[in-house]
This record gives sequence, structure tokens and C-alpha cells, in this order.
Amino acid sequence: MGEANYPEPREIEITKIHSVLKNLFFLIISSFLFLIVLLYFKEVSLFLSNRSWIGWLMILFAFSIIILSLIQFIRAFTLWYKEQENTEKIMAISAVIIFLLILFLFKSPITKIVENRYPYTYTQLNFQNISYYLEITHEEINLRQLELQIHKNINEQRALNNLPILTYDAQLANIARNHSDDMIVRDYFEHISPDGLNAIDRGNNAGYFCEKNFGLLISKGIAENLALTPIGTSESCGKVFTLNQIANCTVTGWMNSPPHRKNILTDTYDKEGLGIERKNNDFYITQNFC
Repeated sequence: MGEANYPEPREIEITKIHSVLKNLFFLIISSFLFLIVLLYFKEVSLFLSNRSWIGWLMILFAFSIIILSLIQFIRAFTLWYKEQENTEKIMAISAVIIFLLILFLFKSPITKIVENRYPYTYTQLNFQNISYYLEITHEEINLRQLELQIHKNINEQRALNNLPILTYDAQLANIARNHSDDMIVRDYFEHISPDGLNAIDRGNNAGYFCEKNFGLLISKGIAENLALTPIGTSESCGKVFTLNQIANCTVTGWMNSPPHRKNILTDTYDKEGLGIERKNNDFYITQNFC
């Protein structure tokens, strides 16, 4: 009879260690895959004509890989751990505890580095925002309330500059809403429509008379500001998910732009109207003055 060859105990242990490390590697890779899917969820959905269910399938697939990798890692680690002496078990547990302590102690500096170097990505993945980002939960934005909130913010800016507040003009608001809706329907974002009409033309066509005396100059026709404010995060505004955040970001953008700021702080204007329409997560905002 021939001799049977059995693997040495040391070889079995090395094989099990390799299995632990291999599954740990797959767990790390699957976690990175999950983060990438989260980051590009909206981009993929928009690219696929806003079919967000495909994005959700991608998230489910990536999350499933993480769970399977975690199960395999725990199974491999358990098999290895059971065959260790008490000393090795204590060392293994100690290593895990030390690793967790290091993560805890260095969490703040690591977070700061990531936040400073990749502000958009960090904010997007911040767990305070992720439910909004993925639309798991979100504040239902009432467009008419948003118009009034921006109007309030505009008057606060005028008050800060010792100017009289603007009254809200329903007819100006209707003209503004029509333009916002037209920009969405015909897919453009300009003061001049594809027909060649500007704000003054739109006011005249609606039968709205506006004449302002600037001393040596008399101006006829309404003035206009536009904004395209998306839900998400930005370097200038930070988090933009709620009604107040959208209003604040819009007015901040206008006040940081000289032509828009000039319209807002023109002392001869005494009326304004706002018209907002939404396409997916983008808010088309038209502001008219007289």
C-alpha cells in the first residue's frame, strides 16, 4: 500500500490566513464599489433619462456584494480563530481593538483632510445628507412658498442697504412663471427666448406697463434676473436640499453677481414677481422687477 500524504498543520494555517486576507481584500474592494455607486447614482439616473430604478438596482447589487464579502470574511476568520491557542486569540482580539481605537482617534484629522481636499464628495457622502441625496427622504418643495421665501430674502438685502422693500406683484410673477416654464419645455436657460423675445417683450406681450424715471433717462419695460439652482451641494452654498437652503443659495448667487445685484438694489424699483418651475432636481427661477 502506498503512503498517504497529508498537508502539514502549518500549511493548513497559512491557507486559512490567506483565506482571511483574501476575503478582507474583497470586502474593502466591494465597499469602494458601493461608495462609487453612491457618488454617481444621480449622474447614472440622469444619463438614463432619469430612470432612477436602474440606479437603485446598482446600489442593491453593490450592497449585496458587501454583505456577501462580509459573510465570507467572518466565516474565514472564524475558522482560523477556532484553531488558535489562547495566546494567539488574545493577540487577534487585541489587534482588532487597537485598529478600532486608531480609527476612532484619527477620525477627526482624517475627516478634515478629506473634507478640505474633496469638499463636494465629502459633503455628498455625509450621512446627514445621503438620505436627501438618494431621495430616500426629502422635503417636498412647494414652489409658491419658495417664491415667497426668495422675495423675503430679497427685501432683507434691500433693507440692509437702506432701500425700501419691494411689494409682490402677482402679474409680474405670472410673467416670470411663464418664462421659467418655457425654458424647461424648450430646454434653454437664457434671458432671450428661441423666438428672440427678451424680458421687456414678455412684459409688453402680457400687457404689463412699466416706466421708471432715472433722471436724465426714462426706462420702459421690466427687468429680469435668472437663476438655475440645483439640489445638492456646492462650494459657494454648501448644502442645498431644503426650501430655505434653495432660497438662500439663489439670493447669495445673485448678490455675488454685479448685474443681478444691481437689479436687486435699484432704488427706483418698487415691485417684483418671482416665477419658479422645477425639472427633476433643478429649479428654474425667474425674477422680474418694475
